[in-house]
Amino acid sequence: MARIYTIGYERADIADFVRTLIDARINVLADVRDVPWSRRSDYTKGDLSEVLAAGGIDYWHVKTLGNPTEGRNAAKAGDRDAYRAIYSARLDHATTVRDLAALAERADSWAICLMCYERDPNHCHRLMISERLIRDYDAEIEHLFVSADGQMGLL
Repeated sequence: MARIYTIGYERADIADFVRTLIDARINVLADVRDVPWSRRSDYTKGDLSEVLAAGGIDYWHVKTLGNPTEGRNAAKAGDRDAYRAIYSARLDHATTVRDLAALAERADSWAICLMCYERDPNHCHRLMISERLIRDYDAEIEHLFVSADGQMGLL
């Protein structure tokens, strides 16, 4: 059974974020944002990849697992049903199914952590990815978070 972690970087200092991943013995950070960009430059694809590499962690952008623009807009508008329907359709797409299978397979050998912005996975598409990994691959999921004092914790 694969164990897969998730984490959000909301309100997290990059040094504390990377330390949390190292403390959890993560080998690969799978960025599940549709667009790997952030207003916080430390969390853009290029800068994040470099910081992670310095900590011995590989970076993998899995675009197919990102929440599409329509899903993000529905979530921002508070339309949870539309958001879930849009993202469920994304998860059912053939390329997404393929990438989800690859992620589950790699998790047998690597400690993989899915990353997006939202700190709480209950407010993020990482929860729906987790549900699918549990259902289809019998994965075990642990949601990590970085607390204000930089200590690792589990949700």
